[in-house]
Amino acid sequence: MQKVHFWFYIYCITVMLIVSIGGYTRLSGAGLSITEWKPISGIMPPISKAQWEHKFELYKKSPEFIYKNFFITLKEFKKIFYIEYIHRVVGRLSGIIVLVSSIYLYFTKQLSKFNIKSLLLVLGFGGIQAIIGWFMVKSGLKEEPNVSHLMLALHLFIASIIFSILVVNITKDFHWFVYRERKIYIYSVLCLITTYIQIIYGAFTAGTHAGLLYPSFPLMDGHFLPNELGNIIQSPGSIMLIHRILAFVILMLAILIRYNTPKELIFARKICNILLISVFTQITLGIVTLLSYINISVALVHQIGAFIVLSCNLIITSSYARKHN
Repeated sequence: MQKVHFWFYIYCITVMLIVSIGGYTRLSGAGLSITEWKPISGIMPPISKAQWEHKFELYKKSPEFIYKNFFITLKEFKKIFYIEYIHRVVGRLSGIIVLVSSIYLYFTKQLSKFNIKSLLLVLGFGGIQAIIGWFMVKSGLKEEPNVSHLMLALHLFIASIIFSILVVNITKDFHWFVYRERKIYIYSVLCLITTYIQIIYGAFTAGTHAGLLYPSFPLMDGHFLPNELGNIIQSPGSIMLIHRILAFVILMLAILIRYNTPKELIFARKICNILLISVFTQITLGIVTLLSYINISVALVHQIGAFIVLSCNLIITSSYARKHN
């Protein structure tokens, strides 16, 4: 069983790595540099001068080059190409690692039925993730040089689901909590659901560039409520407002979970402390990201922080959930 846990830890780290690279790819403006999707042959980058010129010519036909990057040279194109290329290669390699190791663990009879079902889900979602990733890129190769924020949110949400499946598998074989307090369980479920929604709205915020439109805190363009309020999944003002409110809702729920967890549950209290610190840190990082006009390093840490909050939520919720079954 220890080997299985080792591999699930590796899978979790891999997801965090891909999310980090994906975030950097988006923030660096490299996500639309590869205008083709070739799952197999695309593993090889351009080598000859003719191949590079061909890739560059394809990129020149894209809206991003026509409206934004019309001044870049082939040398500059290579830089953004390699960022997106690494993103895609790491995604492919991750899928291969999970598939090969899962087959090994299965035939050496190290997987429980729950593990098998979970890995099948992970592989299935991984395949869907790759397809969604391409449709996301494709959405930015049409009229506007921006990917659909809805596709971006779906892409990140599926990554969070894959991560969640892996974390639950790690926690399943441990019995850390023995206290059956349903109130804490309800708070933890609400916190978990709100965290998933917040991850989606984080992607909405990034995809609509709402952070660049409202780079201040606590006010938005000098007001608590932005002047531009509209559709809650389309309007940057509404999206930014919801993203801010959800952050404090999660903080309130984390405080309730920590306050209601008995002192005798030492490990549970530690996890609750980590959750509370993580949420507070996330809010701080979110504010710094805004005030720094979306500094890439800070924004990346903020994105990874969301998965730390999610993992704490999952540990608490899944542990209490087993006690109510």
